[in-house]
Amino acid sequence: MISSTHKRGLGAAAVLAAMLAGCVSPHGAGGQGAKDYLEYTAASDPTDNVVENIRACWFQGNRPAFAGLSYTPESYANHPRVLIVPRSDPTGLPKLVVDINGTQVRAYGPLLGTSEGPTITQNLQKWIAGGSGC
Repeated sequence: MISSTHKRGLGAAAVLAAMLAGCVSPHGAGGQGAKDYLEYTAASDPTDNVVENIRACWFQGNRPAFAGLSYTPESYANHPRVLIVPRSDPTGLPKLVVDINGTQVRAYGPLLGTSEGPTITQNLQKWIAGGSGC
């Protein structure tokens, strides 16, 4: 039998757990979580496919949303990332970062929160899964 003290303790623990759960927001595709942060796990290392398709589709493909932006691939601590920065301020804050660490891919930045965000998300999902093309 559970005493009334233990019942109150369990009730308080349940309330605390519910409050903490409200602080955690899932990130990922399908509109879950923050609109300016995505995280994916690929079946295999998607680095080359993602980096090449970003360059080909978003910058060589003359997409209007990327007209005032520059593509800056870099390697930091042995894992690549692509920075999408304003062409007028190449050392400024990125509008989008695609960070690839093995099979983990994270994309974040204010560009995801724009009307272009759903297309960027769809493109990244396709390229991370091994697809190609714009």
